[in-house]
Amino acid sequence: MITDLVVWWRHRPVMEVPLRHRIGWCTQSGRPHGQLVITSHHLRLDRRQIETALAAELARHSPTAPRLLPAHQVGDLSVEAQLRVNGHHITDTDLTTDYGLDVVGGITAVLLGRGVDATIVLDAELSDPVRDATVHAAADMLADFADATPTMLYETGWARTPTDRWELLLTQH
Repeated sequence: MITDLVVWWRHRPVMEVPLRHRIGWCTQSGRPHGQLVITSHHLRLDRRQIETALAAELARHSPTAPRLLPAHQVGDLSVEAQLRVNGHHITDTDLTTDYGLDVVGGITAVLLGRGVDATIVLDAELSDPVRDATVHAAADMLADFADATPTMLYETGWARTPTDRWELLLTQH
């Protein structure tokens, strides 16, 4: 059930006819989250159109309607929510089976013309305090990523993939 404030943001529309507008959403804490696709012939949707469609979507998940606000109007988002709003993907999966108990997360990132594009993977069984610490660590690593040289990235534990992305495993101490 979603009872918290829900923030939303726009992704670039998929350039097809009709246009498909992708709207990301999450609670102030960053979870739960999702994406809504609105098909329209209009190049730009206004706030009322987005919030009407989003309210209808969220009504499937919760009997009470949450407050809706554009993400840029909310100053106290969690780090996880900020990462989502900035376009990064955060997924939960079983990391313990492949990496053991010490690995709590991982990041893959690449620097593009519009900034850093990253996927953050978190172990699905993390307690809330460990999850929050892991998300904060990922955000700190991504904040330094854009200005780092390859040598600096290697020195901080990043590894380069054959597809020119960078990967980093996050471990608990």
